[in-house]
Amino acid sequence: MNAQSHPIRVEDQHIGKQIKARRETFGLTQSNIANALGISFQQLQKYETGANHTSGYRLCYLAKILCCGPDYFFEGIGVAIETERMASREEAVMLGYMRVICLQQCDLSDDMNRRWEAAGRPSQGVPEPKGTLQ
Repeated sequence: MNAQSHPIRVEDQHIGKQIKARRETFGLTQSNIANALGISFQQLQKYETGANHTSGYRLCYLAKILCCGPDYFFEGIGVAIETERMASREEAVMLGYMRVICLQQCDLSDDMNRRWEAAGRPSQGVPEPKGTLQ
């Protein structure tokens, strides 16, 4: 249990490990990524440890910053769940839905940005991540 008195979920731990692995692949620090996201490095650290849940919206930002698709963060999640505990059928179905929704949100945001830009308007969809990688 963490300081907020709720158990850390296997799913959040797995996604956090994926975020950390991808960040380290590029030799980036938590501060580099946190600055690009407009959050503190402590918040990113909580995402990486699974102490805090990472929203689908935030995963879209992270995917752009880390040059991968949002589905990268879900790769191997079923194995992680089975390793830690027996996953019920309902949990597996819910994770599948979460993955699809996350991917759809990213696709819709990209499509909306393209349509707005084609109409000569500034983008109203998902804004680009704040800051730059240092």
